[in-house]
Amino acid sequence: MKALTLSLLFFFTAGTEAKIFDRCHLASILKLHGLDGYRGIPLDDWICLVHHGNGFNSKSVTSRKNRKIQFFGIFQIDNHWWCDNKQGYSANLCKMSCNAFINDDLNDDIACAKKIVKSRQKMNAWDDWQRNCKGKNVSEWTLGCKFDFHGSG
Repeated sequence: MKALTLSLLFFFTAGTEAKIFDRCHLASILKLHGLDGYRGIPLDDWICLVHHGNGFNSKSVTSRKNRKIQFFGIFQIDNHWWCDNKQGYSANLCKMSCNAFINDDLNDDIACAKKIVKSRQKMNAWDDWQRNCKGKNVSEWTLGCKFDFHGSG
């Protein structure tokens, strides 16, 4: 019985572990979904943003000190402006639940990220991008990646 309980516990927790994307694999996915050059933003900037935002973790949820704002998923999309987590006010401009961003399906994350960069803030909507990527040579982020358009690098 103890072995069965441990097996079931492993089964249920294994499915909830975060997927940490490989840099080139993620670059291929984002390129395939049209983010390379989208609104003039090179693919390297997207990869730099994700690296500094959450280290390529698709299920990341973070928050800033003394703030009720939380950030979700691969792009760290915030619950104040872009998604709704049912914990206070949200403009919910992407019209999505924040939980939609904390899984390995990046389609909704990418759709919302495209809406964010269409806003007047563009990439400046992300503090991590401003601090770590803006105005810097970020060409290293896709260096050595091969794009086969099947989501792998």
